[in-house]
Amino acid sequence: MPSVHVTPQHIHVPASPPAQQSPPRIL
Repeated sequence: MPSVHVTPQHIHVPASPPAQQSPPRIL
């Protein structure tokens, strides 16, 4: 159960930075 809690949090961290860099790069 502890491994599941770390998996969703680890994916949310890296997915946040790339998503914010996408709009500025296209503009």
